Amino acid sequence: MLTAAVVMPLVVVLGWGAAAYAGTNRTAGSRGEGVRAIFYHDGEHFFVCDDSTDGLQVYGEYIWNDVNYQKYNALGGGTCYDHNLDFPENRTFMFRACLDYPVLPPPAPGLPGDWCTPWVAAIT
Repeated sequence: MLTAAVVMPLVVVLGWGAAAYAGTNRTAGSRGEGVRAIFYHDGEHFFVCDDSTDGLQVYGEYIWNDVNYQKYNALGGGTCYDHNLDFPENRTFMFRACLDYPVLPPPAPGLPGDWCTPWVAAIT
């Protein structure tokens, strides 16, 4: 009986103390692709990394409340730029990383347009 009395309050205390926090850290892209977008849920940091010296600009793109946003890194190859976002907790949003191919007027047929990674879901 004494053991059950000690275990029972311990379980209750742990149950109350363990917060159900579902934030996720996620990455779209890889160094080999030349661009990465990294989201850290603690503080809502959205890093856009240019992993190539190809001269192309890179940007991270995300959708928040049905609005599309683009955050650039204009620092050049080998850098990451931190966009400090301000989102409410425990909300899901989508993001991806993109290479910004310039469009020369007039646009020529067959130009690739911007190249982007697949969309990734993250929780704030």
